[in-house]
Amino acid sequence: MAGRQGMMRVLYATTSLAISGLLLYLTFRGIDFAAVQASLARAKWAPLAVCLLVQAVSFWLAALRSRELLRPLGLYRIRDTLRAFLAYVVANNILPLRLGELVRADLLARCGDASLASSIVVLGIERMLDLLFLVVLFAAVAPYSAGEVNAGYTAISLIVVLVSVTLLGRWAVDHKASFQTVVRNVASPFGHWLRDALVRWSGQAIEGLSVLRSGRLFSKSAVLTALYWGTMLVNVYLWFVAFDLQLPWYAVPIVLLFVSIGHLIPSAPSGVGTYHFFCAASLRVFGVDQATAASVSLVSHAITVVPVTIVSMPFVLRFVSAAWRSRDRASVEPAARPAG
Repeated sequence: MAGRQGMMRVLYATTSLAISGLLLYLTFRGIDFAAVQASLARAKWAPLAVCLLVQAVSFWLAALRSRELLRPLGLYRIRDTLRAFLAYVVANNILPLRLGELVRADLLARCGDASLASSIVVLGIERMLDLLFLVVLFAAVAPYSAGEVNAGYTAISLIVVLVSVTLLGRWAVDHKASFQTVVRNVASPFGHWLRDALVRWSGQAIEGLSVLRSGRLFSKSAVLTALYWGTMLVNVYLWFVAFDLQLPWYAVPIVLLFVSIGHLIPSAPSGVGTYHFFCAASLRVFGVDQATAASVSLVSHAITVVPVTIVSMPFVLRFVSAAWRSRDRASVEPAARPAG
């Protein structure tokens, strides 16, 4: 089993690298690199510097959202959720296999009261909120796209699915015993060990859905999600300003949607290749020339990835080390304490 899992990881990593290489080739195929150099030379660096400040605000909003979603499971300090989020960003930027989410879930479990299963579910709720915002954004700009009717129906369908999943999660929280009974019955044919493990994990996972009981906390998290993605929209607009792109207002959300789609595709660390391809492709839709579109993709990716990775690395490594030592001590001390 371990050997098979290792082969699957190698296959996934190899496929990701191949996809990144192919998309990089398609992005820069036949490009005039002298024109790219000229476009980079004309770029205004002040708006790009502002992007770094906006990015810092987005990290703080993401950490604040995590703290609110985790509140039913225990009190988390904002600095811990921020460090966990930075660890997620750095891990995705330097490690293969998109390991950032697992690193972040593990750190949240180690530095607080939530279990690993609960932390993973909370991060799943975050992704659901992110997807819901992007779907709403897609619906808002759909009338300006070529296939507005189909796009609108697609957006509505996705919203219905997400709302249904949310309601199912709320039912599981309110009927934990019933949900675990269903899990136990479904898992019974696979043996008692797996059955008991799944029942235990399902209980921990349901704890991660506790935020669905509080309309106030969930609404606050939704607002923070909108503000978080609002900073992303501001950054895209600043790219346009930096490269003096005169594009319609709806180009900003459409470019963001394209780039977000790129994040869903397996790729090399930091989204090399997928990011560049989808960013440049979205700009080409609006008639931006290939050299300028490629320049925007290069610069925006570098600004998004390089500074935060270099600056955050020492803090992230110290936080990871402290979190692991803290949880290890917590698990050892009770066992070492003499009975009676």
